[in-house]
Amino acid sequence: MLERFIQHLRTDDPGQEAPAATRERLKGRFAPGSTRRMTLLGMLVGAVVGDLQPAENDAVVYVSAFGEGRALEDFLVSFPAASPTLFQTSIHPSGVQQALIGRQRSVRELFPHAGGGQLPVQGLLTAMLSPAPRAVLVGGEERGTWLVDAKAVSDRTFAYALALTRDPGLHPLGRLTLSSEIDRNYPCFSGITGKMPVPPGDLSEPTGKTRPSPEATAGRSPVPRGMGVPPMSGSVTEPATDLTIEAAEATLSHAAWFELLHGRHEFDGPAAEGWRLQLVWM
Repeated sequence: MLERFIQHLRTDDPGQEAPAATRERLKGRFAPGSTRRMTLLGMLVGAVVGDLQPAENDAVVYVSAFGEGRALEDFLVSFPAASPTLFQTSIHPSGVQQALIGRQRSVRELFPHAGGGQLPVQGLLTAMLSPAPRAVLVGGEERGTWLVDAKAVSDRTFAYALALTRDPGLHPLGRLTLSSEIDRNYPCFSGITGKMPVPPGDLSEPTGKTRPSPEATAGRSPVPRGMGVPPMSGSVTEPATDLTIEAAEATLSHAAWFELLHGRHEFDGPAAEGWRLQLVWM
């Protein structure tokens, strides 16, 4: 089991705020003139991570499923007379790099993660396994327009940054634990309650084969690929919120992970294939 304590947390949820309004709201957080070439995501991430003041010995972990998707859309729309300025913005360094460069900060460890269906847990594992005394986990997305239907950009804008330490210190905000889910009898997350109950009867593979006996599965991986795993959802304390967990793989989406942080919701359940996440606020 991996355990870390949340010492600092910053979130920004613009909702349906127009990108121009978001930029206007945040530009005072940066040096004059520095935001002219920054992306919307770069400004959002820069604002939240700026309050945490990453130090040289900190490990910085950055996660974004789509990155500067809105900037890419704007560049593609400029065709056939492709805009050089929009091209530069579309290939700009990641949001967290824009934030660090603008503040002239250097760090020894920077671990970027992009895409992937298990993004939050990948970022958490990277932060928790780093030997650095403090890890800063940063993430965000920027809302797209015409590429949303193709699932090539995010459908919402948000950003967050949290500082994680091994030592609880004085009055931590919360505690995060990641544990590997192992059930020797059957590939199912044991001891987890959810909103969607497991249907009665034997679970079978898509080919119709019946479930093997515990003796036959001894020593195998707890969640072999191809098995019919029932839909599951982690238990979330009230107030209830729409936390999307893809049932087939028990995956916590990036937007749902942001909602847990932004709304200070507690969570205890599967968050990625083979991993259980527990989030407790103090």
